[in-house]
Amino acid sequence: MVEIKEDDIKALIASLHEKDDAVKIYTMSVIADNSRKEQAIDELVKYLSYPNEDVRAQAAKTLGKIGSEKAVDSLILSLHDDSEEVRLNSITALGRIEAYEAIPFIEPLLKDHSSKVRNEAALILDFLGWKPENFEKELLFYIARFKWEEIIKTEKLNVELLLQFLYDEDTEVVKGVAETLGKMKVEKAIQPLFDLFMNINDKDMQVSLSQAIALIGGEKALELLLVASTDEDWFIRKCAVDALGEMKDLLALNPLFDMMKDENLYVRKSVMKAIQKIRASVRKNFPEN
Repeated sequence: MVEIKEDDIKALIASLHEKDDAVKIYTMSVIADNSRKEQAIDELVKYLSYPNEDVRAQAAKTLGKIGSEKAVDSLILSLHDDSEEVRLNSITALGRIEAYEAIPFIEPLLKDHSSKVRNEAALILDFLGWKPENFEKELLFYIARFKWEEIIKTEKLNVELLLQFLYDEDTEVVKGVAETLGKMKVEKAIQPLFDLFMNINDKDMQVSLSQAIALIGGEKALELLLVASTDEDWFIRKCAVDALGEMKDLLALNPLFDMMKDENLYVRKSVMKAIQKIRASVRKNFPEN
């Protein structure tokens, strides 16, 4: 085994050839702080295509810390790596190098399946002075940065694009999209929101989705929530009832009365609260003389 001498760049480069990947990773982290670290660039670049993704990720990170333009082309290629961590570190590295020529290659990562990668891409693009050239790219940027309120202010909303993110791997993204669609009262979103609500195995998500449907409101929302209120799953029934209470639609009263004897205690409690909310809304809007 090669002895790692942290102040000897040649010894550090030699230790990159150790069989132990952990040694490679440690050595790369040490190289990043060496005063003659640029001598290791060519060797580090080779490790961007190494079989072990942790080694590739560390290579990208170290190249970013070195900050040499010599690594830009190789880091751009690493933006397509299968590993989330490698893509993340490559984006960050290109930002640290201030590689403006990488902007067209980072931009597509606003559509990456990983919300972490999308977020980092948006951060670095913003740092490099990138500006979205159309409403679609602007929307992708806001989604990547979790800027839901900015989406609500958008002049032209690409509903189809926003709906695609209802099926994102990150539940926080899904919640944000659902709430945004609800606040914007996008009627086209009711059915997709409902389908996801009925099929997703995540209680927090079911609450968010049902509340988004209630925010949109209208005849279609009422119809679907009433269907859900009779589902065999007690939690779906509860969410549907809570949403009906938020809608405060008078047409929901009779079905809710029928549910006052539901077998589940939590559903019954939600039914009572929903009825109270609807009645309070009626009294407010139609006060007695």
